[in-house]
Amino acid sequence: MPCSLKDIALEANVSINTVSRALRGMPGVKHETRRRVQSIARRLGYRPNTAARLLVLKRSHSIGVLVPDLNVPFFAETTIAIQDCLQSSHYYAYIVNTHNDPDRLHEGMELLMEHRIEGLISITRITDKAAEMVDRHGLPHVSLIMSGGAMPPHFVGYDDYAGGRLAARHLVELGHRRIAYYTGHWERDLKPPRYAGFVDEIAASGVDLEVSRYPDTEQNTIRSGYEDSARLVRDILKGGVRAVMCNCDAVALGLMHRLNETGLRIPEDVSVIGYDDIEMAEFCIPPLTTVAQKAGRLGELGSKLMLQLLGEKLWQDARHQILLEPELKVRRSTAAPRKTPK
Repeated sequence: MPCSLKDIALEANVSINTVSRALRGMPGVKHETRRRVQSIARRLGYRPNTAARLLVLKRSHSIGVLVPDLNVPFFAETTIAIQDCLQSSHYYAYIVNTHNDPDRLHEGMELLMEHRIEGLISITRITDKAAEMVDRHGLPHVSLIMSGGAMPPHFVGYDDYAGGRLAARHLVELGHRRIAYYTGHWERDLKPPRYAGFVDEIAASGVDLEVSRYPDTEQNTIRSGYEDSARLVRDILKGGVRAVMCNCDAVALGLMHRLNETGLRIPEDVSVIGYDDIEMAEFCIPPLTTVAQKAGRLGELGSKLMLQLLGEKLWQDARHQILLEPELKVRRSTAAPRKTPK
């Protein structure tokens, strides 16, 4: 049978109220009494009834976290950092993996509301319907991704536009003139900041070159980068593409595997650059050149901003926007182009 406050009070010969105050570190309890109560609680294996305490306080101490795809290493690393940071402050993360599906997003949002979350952190673009739910429940919302042109009022994220420019500048300076941008099908009719920065940098370079867009991947995963690359690899074999910018490292790793199977050498025949700098990027063969953004730092800063908002009475009137700068990590998957593929 679980140990209760009454059991501790009987053995310590004090009131239940004194036991409660001693275990919560509240004032008004003598030092010797506090130590004796804590010692008895440890010996009896006392565990506080968190559910009952939260019911009394009418708070859930939980935060909803929306993730587009936990199979993507960058999102998984960010989510772990969020969990760790929230847990260290005695908050719990309810994670919804949307799989980039609006229906799953809406179902997940309804579930989060049923659990009476106190705030929402999103690492994915949310729909107008989801945003309405957040506003209707009066919840603070921290976004770790740009949903459109305007920066959200409570935002922590890396400057994707600047990152796109870094990648393009690197390929242009190497001398590449036939470049592909390999990304997800959901971006077919969009111009997200990463791609916008990429094409703007190329335009600003003044160099006459061709950029072909391949919005072919079903997901931002290694498998999708591999399986959905047939059209791109065919054009590489024809000599129409000599360098590829991938929208994330996972997709780049899948593409590199397909290129190796085809007999194309990286970077001798085609250069490949990724985005994120996940752990595998440094240890694949050849090591992947990429635009680095630190998932752990992003998750930690986003969680700290959420905790800050929860402590502010007028958070709705405030704006907290933290824009982080990405960094180009040049490794061995990019090089100056050669005349013809092997």
